[in-house]
Amino acid sequence: MMETPIPDAGPRRRRPRRTHATDGPRPRGPRSRPRQEPRVAGEDGGGNRLQAPRRTRRDRLLPVLLFLACFGAYVGNGDFLHGSDQEGNMLFSVNLLKRCSFSLTLPDAPASFHWKLEEPGGEARRVEFDEELYAQGRLTPTMYPYYLAPTRHPGRYVNTFGIGAALVGLPVYAVLDLFTDLESDRWWWWHGG
Repeated sequence: MMETPIPDAGPRRRRPRRTHATDGPRPRGPRSRPRQEPRVAGEDGGGNRLQAPRRTRRDRLLPVLLFLACFGAYVGNGDFLHGSDQEGNMLFSVNLLKRCSFSLTLPDAPASFHWKLEEPGGEARRVEFDEELYAQGRLTPTMYPYYLAPTRHPGRYVNTFGIGAALVGLPVYAVLDLFTDLESDRWWWWHGG
């Protein structure tokens, strides 16, 4: 078997070692470029004033229209997931609007409680809220939802989640209340939230 000779690449070139920063070629890169004199803001090299591109009304309107289209697609069908987490915040927004109070009493939000009717000589049974029975003292709450917390005052409750979200929702409910009664119309109550 015959060996193939490897061609000679010639002598290896070595880079000369720099002994001083000014010796030899300058390194390349963004820091090695010569510094330019700072330009006066708004002028090109010839002293002419540069103008920023003008934003037209269309340029400003496009993001707003895009947001409104996406928001309309999101809420357009009127369907959403009901949940109890937001119910406490919405309840306290309406309570602030109607009663100017940060706490609820039992008749302020009767739908939030489970009620039992105390019948003399009979067994207590679960019923819907009735103002007459409540005034007579025959109707008592059996339990309250987790988004309400009892206070030191009997029969008064506050929002478990605090008042921040209720205060943020208050302006929306104030506008809606001009057109409908929010306490009786739960559709607007939920969609306003």
